[in-house]
Amino acid sequence: MHHMQMTSHFVGMWVNFVISASVIAFVIGTMNRALHSRERTIATVREKQLRAEQLVTLDGAAAQITHQLASPIANLHLLYEELIEDQPDNEIVKDMQQPLLQCTQQLKQFRTLSSELRTQTVAATVSLNTLAQQISDTMLLQYPDQQLNWLNAAPASSVTNDAMLLPAILNLLQNAAFANQQAQQQTLELNWQQTPDNPKTVSLVIRDFGKGFSAAQLAELGGQLMPSETGMGLAVMLSNVTFERLQGSLTLYNHPQGGAVAKVQLTIDEPQVEPACSY
Repeated sequence: MHHMQMTSHFVGMWVNFVISASVIAFVIGTMNRALHSRERTIATVREKQLRAEQLVTLDGAAAQITHQLASPIANLHLLYEELIEDQPDNEIVKDMQQPLLQCTQQLKQFRTLSSELRTQTVAATVSLNTLAQQISDTMLLQYPDQQLNWLNAAPASSVTNDAMLLPAILNLLQNAAFANQQAQQQTLELNWQQTPDNPKTVSLVIRDFGKGFSAAQLAELGGQLMPSETGMGLAVMLSNVTFERLQGSLTLYNHPQGGAVAKVQLTIDEPQVEPACSY
């Protein structure tokens, strides 16, 4: 009888030990996961804060530069008007008109963008057909040597839009065009992608035929400023911030057959009835 009681006692002790060890392991594991999650959250917030500080600094520098350029451009415009009156048939003077108009329009656009961002104007929507047409028209003016090859038609949908969406996409296209020029290529491939498992989003995929991204660029592009002879790090970071503000995202990777790919995911606002068309 004494032996049976000791056996039951030992079994009870082992059961108690196993249960206690399991509870302690569960609690320690949960606390460990919570601490790691908190550290990741703190690191993410710190990174966003650093990026916000950099953007504030860039905003101040851009505003100062725009203000300083306004007066010289206005003076040049006055000189042009005097020259065209004195020499109306001079071809060199006539050639000055278009660059001056472009500078004036660009400064006006900078002021409009700054005003909308400062007053936090409510985001509107734009149809993907309209967005594709704006992309094609702008690239034709800025990079006439580059051919945009749309692999499919734009879906009959609209996405969340504000004043910075088109410039953000054009930043990526300008980088792609520069990569093509470096590699002596003249074609940029664009296509729209939608997946059944995420019907509320649509992606614009931009591919160039340059040398692609390096490992360092893939690790850092879009998250922070990077030293670059072409300024690509700044443009991609600004684009990434814009897409995130519009509930979108930017993914960069190298194409298996060569070249770089920028995948812009946008949030669909509401379907449009207008028919799709290709460009």
